[in-house]
Amino acid sequence: MITEKELIDALETAKRDGKPQDQINAYFRLGHHYLGEGDTPKGLTQFDQAINVAKSSKNKLAEATLEGLIGISLRQIGNYDSSMQALRRSLRLSKTLEDPLLECDALYQIGALLVDQGEPLEAISHLDKALIIAIKNQDNQRKLAVTNLMGNIFLSIESVDKAIENYTTALETAKEIGNKEAEAASHLHLAQALYQDEGYDAAIENFENALSIADQMGALTIEMQALNGLMNACIMENRTSKAIVYGEQLVNKARTTGNHEYEVQAIFILSDILAKNSKFEKQIKHLLQGLEVAQKNPDMDWGLNFLSELGIAYYQMDDLENALKYTDQAKDLADRFKKKNEAAVLSGRLASIKADLGDLDASTALAQEAIALSEELEIPMLASQQYVILAMNFNDLGETALAKEHIQRAIDLYRSLDQEELLNQAEKVLESFG
Repeated sequence: MITEKELIDALETAKRDGKPQDQINAYFRLGHHYLGEGDTPKGLTQFDQAINVAKSSKNKLAEATLEGLIGISLRQIGNYDSSMQALRRSLRLSKTLEDPLLECDALYQIGALLVDQGEPLEAISHLDKALIIAIKNQDNQRKLAVTNLMGNIFLSIESVDKAIENYTTALETAKEIGNKEAEAASHLHLAQALYQDEGYDAAIENFENALSIADQMGALTIEMQALNGLMNACIMENRTSKAIVYGEQLVNKARTTGNHEYEVQAIFILSDILAKNSKFEKQIKHLLQGLEVAQKNPDMDWGLNFLSELGIAYYQMDDLENALKYTDQAKDLADRFKKKNEAAVLSGRLASIKADLGDLDASTALAQEAIALSEELEIPMLASQQYVILAMNFNDLGETALAKEHIQRAIDLYRSLDQEELLNQAEKVLESFG
């Protein structure tokens, strides 16, 4: 691999020799080196220098190519207006030169820029032209790039049939040119479009193909996206066991690669599946791993969610001590960061746990706190639940009048919220008070 120093030395030599084409080539190579290193401003500087040489030597082909590179670089640093000007200059020059592939590239880049600017329909009109050129010139690499981008655009505007059509073309093209990574990506994109169209069986097939190819190639990002898609598609198809398997694979893969964002997202989805299937021990194991990730990063939102979910999971297992421990920690975190909605819900959960533990005074205080917060935040359902807890507490304390007063408040709220089932339950509680 050529080093930066070698490229700079080559540029200096080209400058001394005074040959314009050699200078342009040297600037071009150095600029691409900087882009590859992620230093776009330095790359842009080289292209700017190169285009000055191209203009002074009247090299229109080099000028058109460099305008395109300048446009791409400006887009990367967020200077969209100047980027569009450069790309349109590249397009005009390519038409003048009657260079169809350079014209295709300019149209593609303009389309991509228009997507960034929130103009998908205008982008499609440019990409349609680029696709016609790519097909006419039998350029499958460009055809692949254009159809993938068009698929993304159509999916974003919920034109799913057109997205599927373009992704299918991209997949066929990737296979034709033997580009395995593009094939895996096209299977993935096609699966995502099919999933959005509720074609879950076909989506699963394509996610599995993407996963198989990505696994062979070591394409970790595609692999994790495919596992995520498989987990969600299997949930929709009620294939719970497979959803859990794919979810656990995703968690392990994300943990191994240090992709904490994916790991946390996967744990939350997996946790929900396990909870719905009463696999609380497995759920707790993953939640504890997620909590560890949240504490190491640290991330307050992740931590709060994991603590809260652990409290619920332990409560479902009738492990009231651990339910209290984690719910209490979640409440402290919510209070510390002034998360009032979360604090209100957690106060309500703590009231329920304390009541089950027989600490009625603490339960009553927490229920009253939750009611005050729910009224401030306008969460009537939470308030109604707390009135039920208060009613049960007062009844256990022998204060029947207060118990009836609070269960009646719950009844009134349930009636106003059209919660018929909960209303019936509350009325039965009232009858039991005599």
